[in-house]
Amino acid sequence: MNNKKILLIITALCCILLMSACGKRTVTYSTEDYVSISVSGANGDGRASVSGGTKEFYNKINNDLFDGEATDLELAAMELQIYDSVKYELDGEKTGLSNGDKLKITMTADNERLENLGLKFKLDEYTYVVEGLEEPKELDIWDGVTVTYDGISSSGSAKAEYNGNDEFVKSNVRYSIDKAYGLSNGDEIVVKASCSQSKLDENLYVIKETEKSYTVEGLPYYAQDISGYDLSEIDEQLLTLAKEKADKSTWAEAYEDNSYLYGFNIMRDGSVSAEWNVTGEYTITPVKKIFYGSNNRFSDIFNSYTVFYELKFPCEKGRDYSKDEYSVGDTYELTVYAEAHMNNILILDGEIDISSAKTSAKYFGRDLIKNYLGLSLDETISEYEDNGGYTDSIKKEIE
Repeated sequence: MNNKKILLIITALCCILLMSACGKRTVTYSTEDYVSISVSGANGDGRASVSGGTKEFYNKINNDLFDGEATDLELAAMELQIYDSVKYELDGEKTGLSNGDKLKITMTADNERLENLGLKFKLDEYTYVVEGLEEPKELDIWDGVTVTYDGISSSGSAKAEYNGNDEFVKSNVRYSIDKAYGLSNGDEIVVKASCSQSKLDENLYVIKETEKSYTVEGLPYYAQDISGYDLSEIDEQLLTLAKEKADKSTWAEAYEDNSYLYGFNIMRDGSVSAEWNVTGEYTITPVKKIFYGSNNRFSDIFNSYTVFYELKFPCEKGRDYSKDEYSVGDTYELTVYAEAHMNNILILDGEIDISSAKTSAKYFGRDLIKNYLGLSLDETISEYEDNGGYTDSIKKEIE
């Protein structure tokens, strides 16, 4: 059935109602007859709701105007007319109610229109006194809540969980955090609790505190200075790493298989001379320790503890390709500088934490044998800083 037909039917019914009402007395109703107020919740935290045109009201209409014999369609048409003619409003607060509070309802009505149907409203102010609200039970939703932190300061995360024994809280209260990621030690976060109001009303529960502040703490953080910490374990790891790197180098292999060192002098015809032979064990000595704290927030490296080593290889000239001050049988101590570093050192509970640190080593492989370009220690450090991106870093030499 389309809307046009429905409108025609309702219009026809309204005409019938008007015809049937002609000549009859007019029944007057009050605001209290038409509106219904209900309250729920606990005393001090009650809520009020107002509705108009209850079933009881239209039963009264049926008895008063139709002698109890109105059809459903007649009552529906009557309801539509009254709905379009009556407006009501609750003055004052609808929440936080206590027994004894007064609620006032004001109503307006198009009585001229309604009198054609045989009724009108006495537009009096209806006052409802709140009663029957039971005393509330305060629900403690924070006893049993734990907030845990994970990750590293500046990129940490937080999680709130309820670990208590209250079954109602377990089933109905949910916890959320206003800022759960990108956290640093000292940040303040707010944990918010939410629960269905109908569930609280049903059990006469009230929640006095729906949010609570916590200060982020205990996250490990990237060290900005490691002076004063025990670095012996790190130094041992880096020295082992540097030795392993050296043992795989050209120089170390040379004294193992009695071969010659290559690449220290390029002949005029383009061939490579092999003049020097490593004759014994090398020595390795840490000569400089520097801590770099990165200022670049976009970098994957937040700090680096770097140890620079001086390696010396005893050599003897075995062939005389070059015309210089060295002759076959002359000895020379080949010096090479290297570094080994550990990145991303953390501080946790006042101690150094290297559980997620990364290590690496590099040999610069240059010496002053013959005309080959060599690097001093300062030049080695400078090259390391340039290539490692530490030129703008916080730099501190470690004793």
